[in-house]
Amino acid sequence: MDSPRRLMDSPRRLMDSPRRLSARLSASGKGLKGRLSSASKSQPGKDTIKRDLEKFLQQKVIHSNKFYRKREKIVTEIFSSERRYQEQLKVVVDLFMTPLRARGILPDQVFRTIFGDLTAIQSVNKELLAHMEETSIGTAFLQLAPYMRLYCTYANDFDRAMLTLQVGRYCT
Repeated sequence: MDSPRRLMDSPRRLMDSPRRLSARLSASGKGLKGRLSSASKSQPGKDTIKRDLEKFLQQKVIHSNKFYRKREKIVTEIFSSERRYQEQLKVVVDLFMTPLRARGILPDQVFRTIFGDLTAIQSVNKELLAHMEETSIGTAFLQLAPYMRLYCTYANDFDRAMLTLQVGRYCT
């Protein structure tokens, strides 16, 4: 008879054909019927198995529902954040960038220092939001990953932009 250890060591045995399996069982001195009858004596009844299986499946469903509710909450928050960010970018562009640029109040270098590539970031964010609505969040981020460098540049230049605003170097 094969030891449990030996069966575990040989995953190939799990793929045995029915004939080979029957031959191995016969060679061990106990036929298939003998094994089944001795196994059924030590195992719980069908009702117990059914009850345990139902309990297990209910726990899985509960766990699954919690997972999907949490996932849905995260997805909703990501969409909400992206929409809010898009609205805020629009306010900055419409109320500050466009009027300042049109009136020529700031020198070009100061304007670029303060606002950087904000219009490009606004375009990327608009595309990201559209892709998220059409596909999935992960796919949208993967498709637009090369453009995310704009955010890094903007974030890296943020301190210089704030200093420019505070010091008022643009004043003549």
